Amino acid sequence: MESFAVLEPTADGFRNYYGKGNRLSPTESLVDRADLVLVVCRATLVSVSSTRHLVAQLRTRAAGFADRSRLGLVVVGPGQPYPSVDVAKAAAAPVIVELPRDAAAAQVFSDGDA
Repeated sequence: MESFAVLEPTADGFRNYYGKGNRLSPTESLVDRADLVLVVCRATLVSVSSTRHLVAQLRTRAAGFADRSRLGLVVVGPGQPYPSVDVAKAAAAPVIVELPRDAAAAQVFSDGDA
């Protein structure tokens, strides 16, 4: 029915649905419309380096992220070896949450209760 056509999604980043006439991919559309995007990283050199490039790409590809309050970091294992202050400075994004590095809890979330 044509009356329900306005209810059809034009994109869905969770289902990787990409409707006709979209200029953004489903993932870009999801990120572009988000109120807040959190990038999760560890406090290691490799992770911080990757995060730095990801944050830079988000800022250039999604116009809304020029506003720094919409993009933040979740740092896992702060101080192992770098403190959150250094991670935030290197990635040019604020740290919103710090989580302890907990291998046992991560195992449960990854594989279920053992």
